[in-house]
Amino acid sequence: MGFFKNLKLKNAFKSGKLLHINEIPLQIDRDIFLVEQSSTRNIPIVVGKQERFDQLKIINANVEILRIAPVYTIEFRDVEFAKGVLIDQSVSRVCIDWLGANNIKISGGFSES
Repeated sequence: MGFFKNLKLKNAFKSGKLLHINEIPLQIDRDIFLVEQSSTRNIPIVVGKQERFDQLKIINANVEILRIAPVYTIEFRDVEFAKGVLIDQSVSRVCIDWLGANNIKISGGFSES
């Protein structure tokens, strides 16, 4: 990934913007970027599928990753996210809306829509 494109993406993430997955065409680049942002900013990643959880943990086992689904929000009970959360593209729009409705700040991430 080029220096200027990487800088643009970092700035977009810092503003809490959800980027369309086409902004970084290669899945591995998106994954590495998301894990790097989580690690350096100490912000957990939210995924919508167990497969994505496993894939991101392979990159960095120390990064905090939470799973969410329309009927599975237990990992968010009684937890505060001072810096918000980063969104993986596997998180559904319904779950993104649920996070917002529960005052959980989205600090950046990727979206398919």
